[in-house]
Amino acid sequence: MPIPPLMEHQKRALAYGLNHPRGWGLLGDVGVGKTKIALEFIRCLSRYPVVILGRKDDIQTWKEEISIHFPRLHYTSIADARGTKKRIKLLTESWEAWQRSMRERTPPTRTRSVKISKTASPPSDSSNRHPYPFAFLLNYDSLRGLEKSFRAHTILKQIELIVLDECSEIKHSHTKRTKSIWRVFRGSSSKLLMTGGLVTNSVMDVFSPIRMIDPSLFGDNFYWFRKRYFYQAGFEWVPRPKSLKRIRKKIFTCCIRLKKEECLDLPPRVYEKRWLDLSRRQRKEYRRVKDEFELRLRDGSKLELLYVVQQFTKLLQISGGFYYTPDGPVSLDCPKLDALRALLDLPEFRNKKVVIWAAFNHEIRRIHRALKKDGIRHVLFWKHSNRNRNRRRFANDPRIKIFVGQVRLGVGINDLAVSDTAIYYSRSLRLSDRIQSEGRTHRKGSEIHKSITYIDLLTRKTVDVKVYNMLREARDVANYIMDGKRALEMLQDA
Repeated sequence: MPIPPLMEHQKRALAYGLNHPRGWGLLGDVGVGKTKIALEFIRCLSRYPVVILGRKDDIQTWKEEISIHFPRLHYTSIADARGTKKRIKLLTESWEAWQRSMRERTPPTRTRSVKISKTASPPSDSSNRHPYPFAFLLNYDSLRGLEKSFRAHTILKQIELIVLDECSEIKHSHTKRTKSIWRVFRGSSSKLLMTGGLVTNSVMDVFSPIRMIDPSLFGDNFYWFRKRYFYQAGFEWVPRPKSLKRIRKKIFTCCIRLKKEECLDLPPRVYEKRWLDLSRRQRKEYRRVKDEFELRLRDGSKLELLYVVQQFTKLLQISGGFYYTPDGPVSLDCPKLDALRALLDLPEFRNKKVVIWAAFNHEIRRIHRALKKDGIRHVLFWKHSNRNRNRRRFANDPRIKIFVGQVRLGVGINDLAVSDTAIYYSRSLRLSDRIQSEGRTHRKGSEIHKSITYIDLLTRKTVDVKVYNMLREARDVANYIMDGKRALEMLQDA
């Protein structure tokens, strides 16, 4: 199969990257083809092994994109191995196989490589490159266990390019994972960082990703960066006058921004709200948990942040028709589930593919049982299912009408553009989850639809509505409620 050509905005981004070979950031909305651009950049720098870091669910997408856009790229997916020992063994074996291929000029046989396509054309200057370019696919969480192995081998000396997909995962510079990535790859000769949202909560999120590209822009010390560009006002750090302009100017000395509306001719997005009331038992449980929570917040005593998030989450669970106890989940009468079933029974929904997002496992179980009872064929996309198989079935099997997914897993999925409707049964507290899940249906391939509709099921006078409003205002609820005073504000009139 011929390799799809680059679009105009992808050519522009690639040219920008080749003019910044030491390091650059690709800040693109979901669906603009960031992976395609990265693979073309790798094609131009395929003399030595490449390391691609991403979230675990993103690795499968990379495999599929490699087979389409760069079939000559052999790879080993370290993320597929379970356990640190197996990963170290796979890393060592694949590295030795690639070294043998360098000496013998033969394809590496011990790696999990992609079959070489006869239609794949080599780069114009392929004489200076190895005939079998190679990549390590790693997920962020597996790197900490492989840090010593990377340092023990000569791999680091040979790695030319490090690609960090969804680099917002390393926005916190103090975490062990971010420190490990910094120690291992700061000496790489070229770096490419990709994300749809560099700032998900605070402007300070930019420090750690930009430091990976060029430490000279904001310095090598987070506290120095914070003191220079921000001042403290109560519990918050507020940007100093003109700081935002200076930060933005420095960011775009090494980053390029691709906006979806400027690159693709996509259908408009339509947002709808369906209002519901709590059942009698739901109101009773909601009032009980809310009163206990407010009492603790007004008491003035110090509360653990984990407690604040747990109680806030429990209110969301009750809005969805259940709550967890030490003995397991307790189901409640739920008008939201009845409304979902009634919605799917409408004539306009019977013959179309619909995506349903939910935040909690028990909600997915209840939706699954309801759809099964109604005889609606569907697939589940959560931790207890074969996610890669199910998303392909939804895209390719005309009998499968419903895709039920956990909203936090709505990343790196390219198969949902066949649907023009997404229903949010419940919402995650994280803004990034909402942005990513919305982008699954509003991306390249959705041009076949007149519009993309997002329907939110909301229960009146609950925190469910407050969370929806904050997410629509592009504010991260999870970070917002860490302060007890703000959590108390969110409970008012809810």
